[in-house]
Amino acid sequence: TADDCTACVPTHHRDANGACVLCSGHLDDASNRGAHCAVGEFELTACQAGGDDEAQDRVCLPCPSSCASTCADGSGVCDACGAGHFRDVDGVACVACSVAACGAGEYLASACDGDSDGECGACDAACASCHGPAASDCTTCADGHFRDADGRCVVCSTYGGDGSADGEPDACEAGSFLAAACSSGRDHVCVPCAASCAAGCADETGVCDDCAAGHYRGDDGASCLACAVTACDAGSFLQSSCGDGHDGVCAACDAACAACDGATADDCTACVPTHHRDANGACVLCSGH
Repeated sequence: TADDCTACVPTHHRDANGACVLCSGHLDDASNRGAHCAVGEFELTACQAGGDDEAQDRVCLPCPSSCASTCADGSGVCDACGAGHFRDVDGVACVACSVAACGAGEYLASACDGDSDGECGACDAACASCHGPAASDCTTCADGHFRDADGRCVVCSTYGGDGSADGEPDACEAGSFLAAACSSGRDHVCVPCAASCAAGCADETGVCDDCAAGHYRGDDGASCLACAVTACDAGSFLQSSCGDGHDGVCAACDAACAACDGATADDCTACVPTHHRDANGACVLCSGH
């Protein structure tokens, strides 16, 4: 019997009772046929037969979790690194990837694989986020940029000068207003100020800064309306010129006046036929009337 062995065959070792028994790893089945540890394990110590080492069974340990699957007998060094790990500079250890994603303004230039850690690269200055180094690789544009027809992020248009209150270059040229600010999908939208404006107008609303000649500010405080009264009919005079928030206003001349530039008989520029001009220049009733 196996208890009567004076020496064990190489595939067996002597157990605690002195019998020769099959070494661990010698499982003659489809999952692990032959003299080795199971898949995912490595042989730390070989099964030794003969002499003083006859009692030594094979010692199998699990491969490190950093291994893809198998590892070397004796050392436990991974045959290949598992997902999320790469081979360290010493060429032995599999270490966890430290770069799996990149920060704002960066992209993953190379992903962590079995041979090297991940590496981040800088996005183009036009990009807030990107998948590559060029302005055409932006996934979102940086502030002050928009995506053009070619898919690149380019700087929003500006015009020379520092006419805006904050000293920054104006978005629109003189005589235009900013109807919509530059965004990721379009450049600034500039619209000409209305002809009723003297010069500039407010961004977004287009309300005139000042009304042009021949116009006055409407009751809404925003619109500039064309003057309807700039001259008066016979027998009246322009009491108030168009401007300062109102249209022109006509008032009747004194009854003594055929034409006037004011409200009294002293303001007549011509007398009615029944009146004459006295020594003081006023139109007075003719004698006999």
